[in-house]
Amino acid sequence: MRDHTLERDLSASERELVEQRTHEFVTLMAEAMGDDDEACFQYPFADQVEEIERESRSGFIPWTHGGHHVVLAAALSHHWGTGAAPAPVQPLIDAGGEIIASEWARQYPERPSLIDCICSEPDLHPDLFGGETPLPHSMPDSWRRAAEDFESESWANDDDCYYWKARAMILSPRDRQNQSGDWEVYVDAYLCTDSYGRDSIPWLSCYGQKTDQTVGDWKRTVPMREFMAMDSDALERMVEEARRTLP
Repeated sequence: MRDHTLERDLSASERELVEQRTHEFVTLMAEAMGDDDEACFQYPFADQVEEIERESRSGFIPWTHGGHHVVLAAALSHHWGTGAAPAPVQPLIDAGGEIIASEWARQYPERPSLIDCICSEPDLHPDLFGGETPLPHSMPDSWRRAAEDFESESWANDDDCYYWKARAMILSPRDRQNQSGDWEVYVDAYLCTDSYGRDSIPWLSCYGQKTDQTVGDWKRTVPMREFMAMDSDALERMVEEARRTLP
């Protein structure tokens, strides 16, 4: 068991400096993640950085000694049809497409599937005037246009998101996550695929499904004095290291 009797609190100057560093790191991380994914729509990205609460209040017990974090929402519909979605996000887009196709089948049971309508090409036959005329058995072009509009409007009305997240948390020796027994800073960055931004959904285990909704395992624990001594170049190198590991 750790002996906290000799634990010291941060001085005002130490607190100010480590808060500046955590804010700078998370701001750099926010700008990097936002620039890497065009689906992020909360501009400017730096304005989304927030302070981690560290003061107790009614109904809230802090589990760190402060720091900063950021959550950037990215529109799932932005990557519809682009093939450029982050790999963990593509299955969500595929599932959304299946829902839209099912709704098309429900509303238009007399028509071919949504994908068949969209991909249809009329069978053309040369006519007497040097042009081409669709054969009678060809799918009406109006069905193709209706299917394209249906798919486009369905995605336009879709407001599901996924989230890029980064944190820099100040941990005292008595914080549960502390590893060294001295003041330290824990930093991480990852992707959350849950449309509500939940990192974990425990009740999914009841259905045999994965509870963890995050992707990415980049994280570092840095002694606080070492973190405070980092200049902008050092922080940018850390951000670049994190950036290379994100999906």
